[in-house]
Amino acid sequence: MKEQYRGEKPNSEKKTGKPYEKRGNKSNEGKSSYGKREERAPRGEFERREGKPYEHRESKPRFDKREERAPRGEFERREGKPYEHRESKPRFDKHDRYDSFNRYDGFDHREPRGERSEFERRDRDSKPYPPRGERPEFDRRDRDLKPYPPRGERPEFERHDRDSKPYPPRGGFERRDGRFGVNRNHGVNANPDGFKIVTARDAALSALRDVVRNGAYSSQALDRSLNAVELSPEDRRLAASIFFFAVENRLYIEWALSHLMQTKAEPLVEDVMHVPAAQILFMDRIPDHAATDEAVKQVRAFGREGLTGLVNGVLRSLTRARDAGELTLPDRETEPEKYLSVRYSFSEAAAKRLIASYGIDEAEAIASYTPAERAQTVRPNLMKTDIADFERRLDEAGYMWHKSAVPGAYRILAAGDLSATDDYRRGMFAIQGESSQLAALAMEAKPGMQILDACAAPGGKTCLMAEAMRGVGRVFAWDLHEHRVELIRAAARRLGLENVRPMTHDARRAPESMMLSMDAVLVDAPCSGLGVIADKPDVKYRLNDEELDGLPDIQKSILDACAKCVRPGGRLVYSTCTILPEENQNQVRAFLERHPEFEMDENVNYLPEVLRPHAESGMISILPNRDGMEGFFIARMRRRED
Repeated sequence: MKEQYRGEKPNSEKKTGKPYEKRGNKSNEGKSSYGKREERAPRGEFERREGKPYEHRESKPRFDKREERAPRGEFERREGKPYEHRESKPRFDKHDRYDSFNRYDGFDHREPRGERSEFERRDRDSKPYPPRGERPEFDRRDRDLKPYPPRGERPEFERHDRDSKPYPPRGGFERRDGRFGVNRNHGVNANPDGFKIVTARDAALSALRDVVRNGAYSSQALDRSLNAVELSPEDRRLAASIFFFAVENRLYIEWALSHLMQTKAEPLVEDVMHVPAAQILFMDRIPDHAATDEAVKQVRAFGREGLTGLVNGVLRSLTRARDAGELTLPDRETEPEKYLSVRYSFSEAAAKRLIASYGIDEAEAIASYTPAERAQTVRPNLMKTDIADFERRLDEAGYMWHKSAVPGAYRILAAGDLSATDDYRRGMFAIQGESSQLAALAMEAKPGMQILDACAAPGGKTCLMAEAMRGVGRVFAWDLHEHRVELIRAAARRLGLENVRPMTHDARRAPESMMLSMDAVLVDAPCSGLGVIADKPDVKYRLNDEELDGLPDIQKSILDACAKCVRPGGRLVYSTCTILPEENQNQVRAFLERHPEFEMDENVNYLPEVLRPHAESGMISILPNRDGMEGFFIARMRRRED
């Protein structure tokens, strides 16, 4: 039998350095080299390749995928295509296609490797950065311009999950699960109860449950519910009316139903009865029997057949009690707080503070205020249109409108959903309350200024100031919550404002790089939101003593920190959307005592003529029942130059 190999093989040494032995010199010379396991070459001398017989490594070198790759940095795989030399074909990807909002002047695209400019864009929102080895204190490493401390340090108030927020957004409190707005899974196909929205009353019930059980904001809950089903314009208006009567009078309805039931009903049945109760007590044009019959159908649709008799009986008893005048309220003189709470659905904590601040008569006037006209306030974006063109567009759309007392603002009656119009999507106008616009106007923003909006979301005041600056200068917009910073960014992008710099940042920590550098700072602080209950009726019965007691401390810490950013001679504006003195006037007076380097700015020329008589020492408290606009507080201060 032939030997496996003829003669010595060159370089035939094992990795251990010992020479191979000739197979022909072995004692079993006549046998096949592929016999028993012990006759095989030791592991490490030969290596099996893809099931083939052992082969000498030197006679057939091993090349694997790792060795076939080009050296790192010379070639790069791009989206599954063959390797291409970067120098011969520069890399341009989707990040190079960007709009005017994201562009920094002079950096239109990436340059080929080896010719990188000093400042290069790495993502859509990243700001230019200095050469390697140098890092500014505020280096953008993510889309939100979030400042970060040195490694090993962490700010005292830094949000790492959705439920760790130290303070609520301005104008009320977020839903209990920490998410913004309504449940994204809410609707016809994702209702946890299996309840389908078919009628206007179904839509009202679904939105009500979203507010009461999930903590959603009322306006957003209603929009979500109405968008889940196709309804006629008449039915959409009916659903909205039923919903707002039910939300605005929730505590009164609970009190009335509690007197007609021996035991408290389960939450689902309680919610179902709230919708017809709102119709029976506050809506004359809907027959009582129709509201009752619809409630019975809804209970049956939820699979509560055994409770239909209870619902029918309680609602019929409610009708009889209303007709007989048996729904008496707590005594106004002996129990003013209880009376105000039940009659106008304020929490007892909120009612107590209103009465303490204004007295029972003025407090009841504030609590009972309803706008004479349901209008939406808008302002044209003068970066994209002018006054004449904007008014022509309003006329062509068939809107009923008139100019507001606030300069540059318009009130549109029966407007419907303005955010769904083409002009809104193109950024021709913004929807913003009159009092909110006044807070931005108090800043007197001008081209070239450096401005800080410390609690900026959703970005209405930020964008108004950026527009007044005509794109020259910068507005730094902070908010503690990531999802709310996205609202600022979206608003600026829609309006075409390139001088807005949104970032996630805790306003209670002033960065060293911004000390004494801002021409003007706006602190629109988190507050109880009692000035905007006409638009957010759910706010008034959610407030409790713990929340109300904690807000002044939060406002104080934000105001003290942001004041450090105001340059000598610069302006500091403090505003809230509440009407409680402990969050407003008292807060400003205490700040001036702590900071003698600041003084009041008593110039109120930014206010309309009708509001100037109500200003006092540079501060104004706007009351909805007196001034016909959202309740608000604005104070202007300035840092002394000496």
